[in-house]
Amino acid sequence: GTLVSIEGNLLLGGGNRVVSVELSGVHVEDIVSYNNSHVIVRAGENSSLNTNSEDVRIVSDTGATVYLDNAFRYVEEGKISIVSPARGQVGTYVAIRGINLFGNGTGVDRVLLHGSPATIMNATSTLIRLRAPSLNNL
Repeated sequence: GTLVSIEGNLLLGGGNRVVSVELSGVHVEDIVSYNNSHVIVRAGENSSLNTNSEDVRIVSDTGATVYLDNAFRYVEEGKISIVSPARGQVGTYVAIRGINLFGNGTGVDRVLLHGSPATIMNATSTLIRLRAPSLNNL
């Protein structure tokens, strides 16, 4: 899931710890860290993009709820349809085709092949062209 950073004041609502967080009505996958002014969570999977809520809700160990309306909206996740070629050597040019490959962002930061960063030649939200890296761990 996507890491989400929530910033504000008195996010623990007078409590000592965060016990649950919801993003757009969906419980988060993991509460990564928290303090009174900053909460980091890993968004849970949303099976339906048609949620009526876009609220962020934080519940502390006292039962206090801190929320912000219209603060988070799930977007359609990207999907890879084909990677071509499926195998190759160091320096092989690879094409990744799919939809929403930027994950609703404006670009791609990095692509890993077998855990190693590939050289991105060019990228659109439907096609990423890259060059296979040297694999030091093989």
